[in-house]
This record gives sequence, C-alpha cells and structure tokens, in this order.
Amino acid sequence: MARFVALAALLAVLGACAPFLSNGQDSPFDRNQEPDLVQLEILNNHFSDARVSVLWEGATENLGVVSGKSKQVFELPRRSHQVRVRVSLLAASRFTTEPLSTQRDARLYLVIPSNL
Repeated sequence: MARFVALAALLAVLGACAPFLSNGQDSPFDRNQEPDLVQLEILNNHFSDARVSVLWEGATENLGVVSGKSKQVFELPRRSHQVRVRVSLLAASRFTTEPLSTQRDARLYLVIPSNL
C-alpha cells in the first residue's frame, strides 16, 4: 500500500512539472498552434446572389453572400474530414454538394453555373 501511495505521489509531481520540461520541440497538442484552415472559393456565374453555408457532420455554418457574377474566397477552420456546401440562390433554386474531402490546409473550388 505504501508503494502505491509513493508511486501516485511521484506521478502527480511529474505531471505537475511536465510543462516546465520542454525539449524545444513543438507539441502536436500545443494550444497556440494555428488551426487547420480550409479555403473555399466560390465563383458565382449566376445573376442572382448566392447565400453560402457549409455543413460539418450535421452542424451548419453560414458563411455569407456571394453577389451575382462575382467570386469570393472564404477561410474557415476545418472541423471534420468532410464538408458539404449549401448554396441558396435568391429568388431561384437551392442545392447542396456531395461530401467533399477536406485535408489539412485544403482549398476547395465551387462554380455556380448561370443556368440554374
């Protein structure tokens, strides 16, 4: 029993000192790391404005509006390995893409055709 208490105390002390025992290498668990970003470039060839949102495993994040006949780039933190893009054209139709793979620092392109 005394050995168990001594071992538990030693592990507690080592755990408390661990942040001060850095070897100069970056930890993959460091909270100060830059997040994985996904760039989503939307080219809207339609005349109507397009409201754009992304779906990360069921959670919806509204990105904004891309004006008709323009393009816009959105940067967002990667929340999952797949994302779906939902586009709602004002006074027109709406569509959602199939799941798109998002790897570290991915760049995705989406073209909204003029004939929707």
